[in-house]
Amino acid sequence: MIEATLSSADSHFVEPPDIFERYLPRRLHEQAPRMELQTDGNGISQHVWTFEGNFVTPLGGGAPRRGAQDQGNREFRALWSEIDPAAYDPNAYADALRIDGVGLAIVQPTTGLVLWRVPDSELLTALFRAQNDHMVDFCSGRPDMLKGVACLNVDDVSIACAELRRCRDLGLVAALIPVHPGAAGSYSDPRYDELWATAQELESPLFMHVATVRPQAPTAGGMSTLALSPGLRSVREYWVRLSLADIIFGRVFDRFPRLRVGSVEHEAGWVPFWLDTMDWTYTQREVLTGGWRSASGQLPSEIFRTNMFATFIEDELAVELRRRIGVDNLMWGNDFPHTESSWPESRGLVDKLMSGVSEADRALMTSGNVTRLLGLS
Repeated sequence: MIEATLSSADSHFVEPPDIFERYLPRRLHEQAPRMELQTDGNGISQHVWTFEGNFVTPLGGGAPRRGAQDQGNREFRALWSEIDPAAYDPNAYADALRIDGVGLAIVQPTTGLVLWRVPDSELLTALFRAQNDHMVDFCSGRPDMLKGVACLNVDDVSIACAELRRCRDLGLVAALIPVHPGAAGSYSDPRYDELWATAQELESPLFMHVATVRPQAPTAGGMSTLALSPGLRSVREYWVRLSLADIIFGRVFDRFPRLRVGSVEHEAGWVPFWLDTMDWTYTQREVLTGGWRSASGQLPSEIFRTNMFATFIEDELAVELRRRIGVDNLMWGNDFPHTESSWPESRGLVDKLMSGVSEADRALMTSGNVTRLLGLS
């Protein structure tokens, strides 16, 4: 019997069609992404998000259609009128969480995740400010259950730091940065030190969510969420592994030992092999590391367990390998209301995943770790 209340480290809202009209300065309305109706050759219509007239992502991929009660019935093709209000209304959202056995959700955007692909950095900063303002308003509808995560454009680190401070003042509990900074190169670059310092000072964990890639990142593809090949989709943790390793080998935690950075929605069964590979590089390839030894005396795998984390939805292998990963570093999420979501069957899924797992470990992975990370009760 699992605990009555789960905490989801990875949930989402679905942006309303008028989000940018409501929150962006009027002068930017024409430049913003928009929700449009498209009809295919068979006369089947759907709403999609577009940017500069180009397809970005289908609405139906971000939310279950009204009345759908299992993953098999959830379709990528949908009209806005078919989307369940639980995807965008905070009170209906909270009611849906209760059905799922979830008492606390860490809320992140949906279409907002794709916006890191917008090449115009000044426009991206404005879009994220609008996203963050909407996130604040959404979570204020049910502050007892909903805790929001800000989006940061890290192209200009000082601007990102100012937005992080603003969002923390408004009550958001963490911040998203792209899984790869794109043309900027690597998170090992000291130019990001101001961001790490600000996040450490504010005790704000930094999330790296799947699909949040800046342009010119390796094999990033275009604006469309469907641009990646099946092969790249099957190794979706590629960028986050690279960036987290760059942060470790860039000696970031030597300089900012209380910083917390982690992987979101890449699952986590890949982590043990990645940790072993980093430790091998650290101990066996001094020619690559310059003979660096961490200030804490820890191996990369130990730095991960001290400073990093990973979320999962239904990764049975991650649960099985939890000791190799670190039980304190794993956080479950229901991904509501996306097509991959375990809603409304999370109780049963978690019970299956945690079969044979001690009550103490289960409590950490399904609630305790996320509330500790974010300083929540």
